[in-house]
Amino acid sequence: MAKWYSAGVTKSIVISLLFALSGIGRAAEIEDGSVLAGVAGGLGGAPSGLGAPGIVGGQFLYHPIGEWGFGVHVDRFDYKSKGQAKADMTSILGVLRGNIRGMSDRYLPYVFAGLGMAQSRADVIGGADHGSGVGWSLGGGLDVFLGRKVSTALEARLNRMNAPLSRAGVSGATVANVVLRLNLWLGP
Repeated sequence: MAKWYSAGVTKSIVISLLFALSGIGRAAEIEDGSVLAGVAGGLGGAPSGLGAPGIVGGQFLYHPIGEWGFGVHVDRFDYKSKGQAKADMTSILGVLRGNIRGMSDRYLPYVFAGLGMAQSRADVIGGADHGSGVGWSLGGGLDVFLGRKVSTALEARLNRMNAPLSRAGVSGATVANVVLRLNLWLGP
């Protein structure tokens, strides 16, 4: 599974760089009342013997003021070890995003913080183990506009999911990861 994520992320990064270097996109100001809807995919660092997780997710953010947005991030982290053990974690976080305007009309750096719920599941001897708890995320990235209302972003994050798996002996996971996002900006 990790090879599929890796190949997809690599292709997406190459395509994004080609667009960024070609001068195709020009961003408008992020208008007050804009909505950001996006999807993401990437890889994370390995918090345990399960190997590096593949990550898929999405976001929906409302920007009442162009510099600030709030909304929700949903991410799923899928692990599979060489021994074929499987585990997954899902986080649903309320997020506050701050856009750093003024760099250029094509690039939009941003930072964000999120807090919410995390759930985990793992295959163990005798069945499955489940856990839930608090999750949080801190990170930042760079939106590269491919057009007025479409951007791609490279984002670095640190996620903590306190969703213990008691039967598996896991207290949760801290995952440093990089994702590539494709975003639609819907505005007034």
